[in-house]
Amino acid sequence: MHRRNLDELPDGAFAAFDQTAFAIQGDTLLRWTPNGYHGRKPRPHRISVDVLTPPAILAVLSAGYTPRWASEQQRNSLCRWCDQGNAARELLAPVYGWFTEGFDTLDLKEAKALLEQLATCAG
Repeated sequence: MHRRNLDELPDGAFAAFDQTAFAIQGDTLLRWTPNGYHGRKPRPHRISVDVLTPPAILAVLSAGYTPRWASEQQRNSLCRWCDQGNAARELLAPVYGWFTEGFDTLDLKEAKALLEQLATCAG
């Protein structure tokens, strides 16, 4: 986890502050729980938050991947990505493939784990 200004985070990123996890959707924050999204609040400006999204996924989101937002009662973000087919895996796999070393770093370990999860639910 690392800290960053909330204004800098793209749609689809997850952040935590006030002991609560949120998904970012434009000017809105969606409160996240293991059972789905519950409640919306305006996106505050100029605050520092704990970023829950791995840097590799932030790069994918910043490069233009636009998440398809489900209703607040639906599944978590990984399953939504799986429902969209291989889009997330197709974006992340080439980036992961660029690396020839550093596979013991946290970022690449997280990217590999996410790719493996996406592969199991991609259809």
